[in-house]
Amino acid sequence: MPEAVIFDYGAGNLLSLKIALEKVGLKTEIGSSQDVLKRADAIALPGVGNFSAAAKQVEPVKHLILDAVSDGVPILSICLGLQLLFTQSEEGEGDGLGLYEGKTVWLPNSVKVPHMGWNTLRVVKQPRLLDGVADIS
Repeated sequence: MPEAVIFDYGAGNLLSLKIALEKVGLKTEIGSSQDVLKRADAIALPGVGNFSAAAKQVEPVKHLILDAVSDGVPILSICLGLQLLFTQSEEGEGDGLGLYEGKTVWLPNSVKVPHMGWNTLRVVKQPRLLDGVADIS
C-alpha cells in the first residue's frame, strides 16, 4: 500500500487530512523527519498555519522534498501548502520550496474573499470520495 507522508510543520488540521487520505486507500504517516520523508510515496503539505512558521519548519528538509518531487513523488498542497510551493509569500518572511517562481500575494480589496468555515453538505450524487458522508438537513 502506498504511503503518504503528511508534513507536520506545527499547525494544520492533520487528522482530517490523514483520515481523508486513508479513506482513498493510502497508508499515512504524520511527520517531518528526514527518515519519514525518505520513504514517502506521496507528500502532503496541509493548509492551516502561517507562511513564516511553515517555511522555517520546511527549511531543514527542503532538499529532501525537492529531491522527492524531482524523482516523481506526487505532492498534494492545500492552501498554505500551496503557498509553500512558491519562492515567497506576502504573508510572511522566509523562503518557500521554489518549485514555482513567484510570490503569493494578498487578494486586493476589490475581490470578494472566499468563504472559509463549516457548511452543511447536501450530497446530490454519491461519489466514492463521499462514501459514508450523511446528508444533513
